[in-house]
Amino acid sequence: MDCVLRPVSHGWNCEAVLVYTIGLNGYIDRYDDYVRSQQEYAKRNGYAYLVVTEPSWKYGASEASWLKIAVMNDALADGYDRVAYIDCDAEVLPFAPPIDSVFGIDSRGDVFMARGHSGRFNAGVIFVRNSLLSRRFFEAIWNNIGTPLDPADDVGWGENGHVIQAARRMGCVTEMPSSWNNTAWPPSRSEFIRHHTGQLQNAEENQTAQAGTIVGPSVRSKPTADRLTTRPEDSALLIQRTHLLAAEYSPRVPIPQRR
Repeated sequence: MDCVLRPVSHGWNCEAVLVYTIGLNGYIDRYDDYVRSQQEYAKRNGYAYLVVTEPSWKYGASEASWLKIAVMNDALADGYDRVAYIDCDAEVLPFAPPIDSVFGIDSRGDVFMARGHSGRFNAGVIFVRNSLLSRRFFEAIWNNIGTPLDPADDVGWGENGHVIQAARRMGCVTEMPSSWNNTAWPPSRSEFIRHHTGQLQNAEENQTAQAGTIVGPSVRSKPTADRLTTRPEDSALLIQRTHLLAAEYSPRVPIPQRR
């Protein structure tokens, strides 16, 4: 299988920690500044860092959004002690502390997410402690690709609704502060990750429109999502294409040798 990953930086840490993002369909170029901030954060803290960039433009946004779950399952199966997923359009600010500060919120917690503007968990930033429960959690989400969602959990497309549903049903997600996944406007001075989506993205785009100029990557429009309908044949197609994508990307990130 051809390697389809951008260069991976392996740090040295007392525990094996992986930070990763998905940069398919032009996202890696559109949000290169934010990806660089993630890479620098990983380097400062001695974490391995991974950006999945290929296959590019071959699969749609619906399948690409599910790839984060496939990579999470691979990383946990490979034995990483901690795994952090961060959306490509999320900027890690220079003063963000190590992710251990999040796991310290609940010593028994396994999956940590912040809530978005809807009050439901936002899967744009996910911190995970490797455990039997966390592995079962993400395996359950993966196995539910294409299945109907409860209306209260549905977000319209992608994997986030299934993450919300699994969190509600399995009860194994610990809420972390919004400072680790801030989507609100105006930005907070105490935030660690500024996620340029939702209210934050809309406000930035409005500011740019009023100024009549483009001032940075945070105000660039995202690639259009291909939102599959919920017809049975479309669900079957989503399942098929998502599994093909998961099989095509290079699925292993070697764990750095421990000291």
